Amino acid sequence: MITSIVLGDRRIGQVLKANIDRASYLKFQSAIEETISDILMEVARRIRKDIIDQLPNKGTSKLADKLIIKQKSPFEISLYTKTLDGVPVWDYLEDGTGIYNPEHAGKGEGGRIIPYNRPKGFYESAWEYGSEEPKQKRIMALHFIWKGKEMFLKSVKGIAPRHFFKKYDEEKLQQMFIDIAKEKGLIM
Repeated sequence: MITSIVLGDRRIGQVLKANIDRASYLKFQSAIEETISDILMEVARRIRKDIIDQLPNKGTSKLADKLIIKQKSPFEISLYTKTLDGVPVWDYLEDGTGIYNPEHAGKGEGGRIIPYNRPKGFYESAWEYGSEEPKQKRIMALHFIWKGKEMFLKSVKGIAPRHFFKKYDEEKLQQMFIDIAKEKGLIM
């Protein structure tokens, strides 16, 4: 599953060193590294904003907090995801679930997501008042709130793939880098 994007890599520095004489490179090294780092960081910020803008709550959900930008070197910045309470939600959004993706298929007919019994103590609702131990309860329906309505359903299809990350191929990343460099007046 693709739930990370690496912008640039350390080879950028090697290419610069090979194409600029050593004295010039050393003289301007920090300025070159800072400029490239700034452009890569701006690319990462724009991609992050674009992805968050596609979320239902436009970044007000816990999901937006799990989309991280990390600088590994002046020439390499990563945009990656973290799990939400141990659940790889971004993987599910990227690749789909249920009938839309056999890797994340449900246990129902054709991959539909259906209720099934979880291990003891998985749900707080499995605790009975005054009990020391959780009780195994048969789960009869999926229960969630959707668009302000409380829902109880026997099954759901799942979620279709959103492809937040796959659409940022190398060509698109290079074009974003060039566009930002032009905006900053670094290239014509």
